Amino acid sequence: MAFTEITEALMQGDRVNLSSFGTFRVKTRAARLARNPRTGAAIPIPARKVVSFRPGKELKNRVNAPPGQGT
Repeated sequence: MAFTEITEALMQGDRVNLSSFGTFRVKTRAARLARNPRTGAAIPIPARKVVSFRPGKELKNRVNAPPGQGT
């Protein structure tokens, strides 16, 4: 249920902030031209939207705490 709400908000372009956990948002990657490493042929890659997550300060502190200290 919570994932559905987060997904719907991101689909609308909203930013989702979960206090002490982190922030989800949608970023747009520009279109670009890539190369096939085997043939060297140019491959166009279209623009697309990707979900980005930035962890909150409390989450970062708990993950980086020494073992047994992250409570």
